Amino acid sequence: MLYKLEVENFFSIRDPQVLDLSVDGKVPDPEGRYAPIFEGADVRAPKVVALYGANASGKTTVLRALEFVVTMIRDSVARTVPGFAGIERFNDVESGSRPIRFAIELGGIINLTPEVFQRATSGEKVEQGTYRYELEIELKEGLAVRIASESLRQRPNGQGKWQRVY
Repeated sequence: MLYKLEVENFFSIRDPQVLDLSVDGKVPDPEGRYAPIFEGADVRAPKVVALYGANASGKTTVLRALEFVVTMIRDSVARTVPGFAGIERFNDVESGSRPIRFAIELGGIINLTPEVFQRATSGEKVEQGTYRYELEIELKEGLAVRIASESLRQRPNGQGKWQRVY
């Protein structure tokens, strides 16, 4: 379950912004609105989220950021064309030289292989934890030109130090 999104220098978001949906396990939930971020986790997140606010307050930018991150997770390895269509930095002089940054955190099955996935879908208990995906895009003359860094890390049971997956 996705529970955190971080965005910097993307469309109308200049400075680092964090949307953290995590809810501590001690918070009461009589209506069942929260779910653990992974099986057995103390940390929970809402099952449904709504973004609301005034016009031009950044709602669409948050959704664009999430869409872009999902696309990069799915397609970054296969990218052969330079540049990034449909991505813009914050429009000021200083932001033209700063990278665009994204990060997400989510819970689920870790050390995921086809064998582990098959065991999980057959109902067998498998190791759970949290993942953190980070993406930094380099700008040149104010335009997004290449992936400067991309990483995926995991934490078994959502505790301890992050372990690099790639």
